Amino acid sequence: MATGKPQGLCTLIMPTGKLCGSPAVRNQKFCYNHIRNHRAYERGHVHTRMLERLGSQIDAMETPELLDFLHQKLARLRKTLNRFPDVHYTLMASLDRIGEITQMESILRQQVRQNQEFLNKIREYQMNSGACPQVISNQ
Repeated sequence: MATGKPQGLCTLIMPTGKLCGSPAVRNQKFCYNHIRNHRAYERGHVHTRMLERLGSQIDAMETPELLDFLHQKLARLRKTLNRFPDVHYTLMASLDRIGEITQMESILRQQVRQNQEFLNKIREYQMNSGACPQVISNQ
């Protein structure tokens, strides 16, 4: 009888605190009963890390860039979403509406900034020349 390399034992710690001790799957740390649990656990960690990276990437985006990113993600899901036309339509219409609102807010912010710059120029002109009494009375 040939003596080969001894087979390892499952290293899973049971709720009682003891090791499982069953023969491990070849080149693995766990037995047949626990290898699936371990793989699911590893996949969960991979997904968690992926979502953390995605979260930090999304946090760094401005709203218009985020909307474009979301449109791209939804385009990849087109075949799946076609099975649910109401969901597809709702998501696309919502994104379009949010994009319009964001664009309008951007225009309004720009207008407020331009108005403030114009008001500052008028005040500067008044300080230097003492002119424009109509503007002073409107304030």
